[in-house]
Amino acid sequence: MKYSFFLFCLMLLFSSCDPDDWMDLDQHSVALKNESSEAFSVYFYDQNIADPITDLKPFLREVIEINPEDFVVKTHTYFKPGLGFYFFNDVDNLADSLVIKFANGKGYYTSSSSGEPTTEYWINGKSSLLKIVPSDLYKINDVFYYTITQEDYENAFELP
Repeated sequence: MKYSFFLFCLMLLFSSCDPDDWMDLDQHSVALKNESSEAFSVYFYDQNIADPITDLKPFLREVIEINPEDFVVKTHTYFKPGLGFYFFNDVDNLADSLVIKFANGKGYYTSSSSGEPTTEYWINGKSSLLKIVPSDLYKINDVFYYTITQEDYENAFELP
C-alpha cells in the first residue's frame, strides 16, 4: 500500500510538469565594448577550483583583451527567459569572479563566490558583469552591449 501511494504521488508530480518548460531555453549575447582610449584585459576566475598544475586557487579560466573601440561578444544559454539580468560569461567557461585591468595596473574587481556580486571595487553606478541589470545595456541587432567608458578608465581603482 505504501508503494502504491508513493507511485501515485510520483505520477501526479510528473503529470503536472510541462515538458516544454524543461526545454524552454533562451540564448542571449552580451558584448563588452571598450569606449575608452586604453586597451584592457578581462580575467575570469573560478574561486572554487584549484589550478591542475599549481594546485593554487583561484583558477584562471580565461583572459580576453579588448582594444579601444573594439568589443567581445559572449553567448549564454539559460533556462526560463526573463530572469531580469544578464551575464558576460559563457556556458563553457563560467566564472565566479573577474578582473578588468588596464595597462596602467588600475581596474575593477567583482566576485559572486559568496552570493550576489560584490561592487565595492566595481564601476560606480553600474552593475557587475557577473549579473548585469538591463538598464546598463543597450541593444543592437540582438546583441546587448555593456560599455567601459573613458570615465571608467579614469576612475579605475589601484589593483593589488
